[in-house]
Amino acid sequence: MPMDLNQQKEQFSNAYFCAVVAAAGYSFYKPNVDDGSIDWGIKGYREPDLNYIPQLELQLKCTANEEYLSKPKISFDLGRKNYNDLANDTSLIPRILIVVIVPDNLAKWSEHTESHLILRYCAYWLSLKGQASIEGAKKRVYLDRTNVFSVKTLKEIMTYIGVNGEL
Repeated sequence: MPMDLNQQKEQFSNAYFCAVVAAAGYSFYKPNVDDGSIDWGIKGYREPDLNYIPQLELQLKCTANEEYLSKPKISFDLGRKNYNDLANDTSLIPRILIVVIVPDNLAKWSEHTESHLILRYCAYWLSLKGQASIEGAKKRVYLDRTNVFSVKTLKEIMTYIGVNGEL
C-alpha cells in the first residue's frame, strides 16, 4: 500500500532538508526519539573564526500551499507541544522551525533530467525562542518569506551560532 499524502510530505521535507545541509557541508543527525520536537540536528565544525562549534536543532514540517507565493508571510498552524518546545529558551542548542512548502499537485513536487533535479517549492525557517507558552491546541505562526532555508542562509545561521553561541 502506498504512503498517504502526509507521509509523502514528511519524506519529501526530509529529502529537501538533507539536500540543503549536505550541499552546505555540514553533518546532520536524526534523534531516535522525537520527544522534544526535534526532528533533525545539524553539527558544524571547529573553524578558526568561530568561538563555538555550531549546532542547531529543528522541527521540520511540510504543507501544500499555492497561496504563499502572493504573500510576504506564510501562515502555519503549529501544535501546542511543538510550539512550546521550540519557544522554550532553556535549551543550550538553538532550535528553529522549518516549513517546506510544496505544490498542491503532487506531480509537480519534483522534476528531474540528466542535467538537473528540481524540488518545488521552498523551505522557510523561524525561531520561536523566547515566545510565551500557549495553552490552546495550536498557534498560528508566520514565517517571513525572506527567511529561506537555503545553503547560503544555513551557513550564515551556523556562523552566527559559532560566533555568538546562540541564535
